[in-house]
Amino acid sequence: MVFREFFTEPWQGLDMLQQEMNRLFGEFFPTPERTARFPLVNMWGTENEVVITAELSGINANELELNVVADTLTIQGKRIPPPEGEAKDVVYHRKERVMGDFKRTLKLPFRIEAEKVEAKYEKGVLEIKLPRAEQDKPRQIKVQGS
Repeated sequence: MVFREFFTEPWQGLDMLQQEMNRLFGEFFPTPERTARFPLVNMWGTENEVVITAELSGINANELELNVVADTLTIQGKRIPPPEGEAKDVVYHRKERVMGDFKRTLKLPFRIEAEKVEAKYEKGVLEIKLPRAEQDKPRQIKVQGS
């Protein structure tokens, strides 16, 4: 980071500084905040459905568990380290991929019809389609006149 950039865009500079400090300290002191960010997700949708994609490369689909309760989705599973990490003489020069158990809970914009949720896992990406519960959909109310 160049100091000139820091002073011309102070908030951007502070954000960059915070990200770098989190990265540095996260390598030595893993925090719940650091592990809670895995897997990375995108969430979008319409008034009738929410779609979530999660990056989960290197994970067996059988190791994934999805739970939906009302308007909350939980994705959990386990990423097993690759075989090269088992050798005693291996020295990591960079280790950024999270290994072991993970759990990510997401608040959804509305209640979900749990029986109609669809999930597929392909090429390291989990896609979940969550339809809105019928009782949670907006209803137009007809106003009676006198």
